[in-house]
Amino acid sequence: MQKTVRKEAEKIYPPIIFHLSGYEKDGKPCVRVEVEYSGDTPHFGDAAWIRRGSETIKASDEVFQTLVDLRLHPVREIGKWMGKKITLVGEINELIAYRRHLRWPNEIEVTVVSVNSFCMTFEKADDKRQYSEPIGKLILSFDNAKNCLKILVRA
Repeated sequence: MQKTVRKEAEKIYPPIIFHLSGYEKDGKPCVRVEVEYSGDTPHFGDAAWIRRGSETIKASDEVFQTLVDLRLHPVREIGKWMGKKITLVGEINELIAYRRHLRWPNEIEVTVVSVNSFCMTFEKADDKRQYSEPIGKLILSFDNAKNCLKILVRA
């Protein structure tokens, strides 16, 4: 049984780190599979499966596409910050000398709400309203002072 499980687990991409152990329950042999968290989600070997509470269910096409999108750069990096605070700043608009991005005139703190291959949605800390920006307008950096992702929004 352990050989069969190992053979199937080795088909998974990106590779997973797993530990197998045998035990007996009610007189029947069982295999326990422990999979270490890698951060390289999603993993593929067949259909995509997700956890919903205590259940493992087959991912819908929409969820599957979101999982694939999250592996793409910069979507993947922004996805690591979902639900967390980041710094957002508008680019200096070259058409209007020395003025900042009209929508984001100052550096602000936001929380990443969602991200896909088209846009990032975030919530401003001061008014709790949600806004979105196209992925193509975002330049990723790092705010060393706040130890968080920093995103420059092109004008």
